[in-house]
Amino acid sequence: MEVITSRQQKALEIADKFRIIESAGKWIVPSQTTGKKYAVRLVGNSGDCECPDFEIRREACKHMLAVRYLIQREQNHDEFDGMSYITHYELNEQ
Repeated sequence: MEVITSRQQKALEIADKFRIIESAGKWIVPSQTTGKKYAVRLVGNSGDCECPDFEIRREACKHMLAVRYLIQREQNHDEFDGMSYITHYELNEQ
């Protein structure tokens, strides 16, 4: 059984409940708690986000994980297990 982190849970909630839009090579991801929106850019296994969490930690934030979850879910709609993908991504990123 995989343990889900708070960051992973929040990423899944963002991807499921909010509208994430791709525009000009970046993804616009709404904040869960404020009216702000953050630009996420992904290139392969790396990327960046404008949110304070990413700026401080320089590691995948919930917004980046939400975009990856959304992309993978759209590519493999019938067979996608979001938690397995996010956990796999986070482990391979380090």
